[in-house]
Amino acid sequence: MRPQKPFVIIAIIILGISAVWIYQSSRKGDLEKAYNQPRLVRYAFTVTNTTNQLIKSAELKVRAPVLRTPSQKCGEITASQTFETLKDKVGNQVLRFTLADLPPFGSRIITVSVDLMMAQAPVRTDLDERSVWLAAEPFVEADDTEIKAEAQKLTAGDPQAVAAKINAWTADHITYAGYVANERGARYAFKNRKGDCTEYMDLFVALSRAASIPARGLGGFICPESANLTPAGYHNWAEFYDGKTWQPADPQNRMFMTKARDYVVMRIISPALEDPAMGFDRFEVKGEGLKVSMD
Repeated sequence: MRPQKPFVIIAIIILGISAVWIYQSSRKGDLEKAYNQPRLVRYAFTVTNTTNQLIKSAELKVRAPVLRTPSQKCGEITASQTFETLKDKVGNQVLRFTLADLPPFGSRIITVSVDLMMAQAPVRTDLDERSVWLAAEPFVEADDTEIKAEAQKLTAGDPQAVAAKINAWTADHITYAGYVANERGARYAFKNRKGDCTEYMDLFVALSRAASIPARGLGGFICPESANLTPAGYHNWAEFYDGKTWQPADPQNRMFMTKARDYVVMRIISPALEDPAMGFDRFEVKGEGLKVSMD
């Protein structure tokens, strides 16, 4: 007896769905295997009560490595004190510590250890929130007339070629002016031709977005091997989306699409997506008379 056509169609659909599921599972497994280079990072903070009064309760928030990027996957996090982990839409992570009974002029040291797995090269990643990574925002003035005009001069080629020209232009035209605590942004860097790593990052991102290339700023550490992180090592750089994944660009160090595994990402900077309670670089403390330093 010949099978009825509806059953044949259903069987074909089921086989098709199964094939897609098998392919996606295989692809996911291959991507997971790409994170095959272990790294351990440690860092510490000292919280000091600068008053002559007992502080009964205080709160310390510190950044942890981003949960997952095309180049890193965050594993186990341990600390010298219990903590709560906060996360946002882009995978940023913050550890919240509650500190009790800090004696007058006393100090408390909080240590954090994180197991990471790094990828030799950025793994393929789908682009989410495309419009966010193309928009102008504070310090990333992609809609500035002069920035847009300069970006148009650099737009010949595919996204990688254009981003490479933007990276080189930024490196060639901006002079490192030393560390400055307050962010000044892409427009400032473009007009004054100077800045620190933050301005290099902002200008690269603004020029890329003005050239219709999704881009974003990052904060973290250059850390090619397991290490103790120090405040002097904190750095800003950028990523752009090449059509397949996020690729690194660090114009201050003239790095482009290489050594992605050497960069430990602690923050993906996005005012539109980041939890407002997590809008700081390394740490934030709440409590009258408290001083915090990263050791």
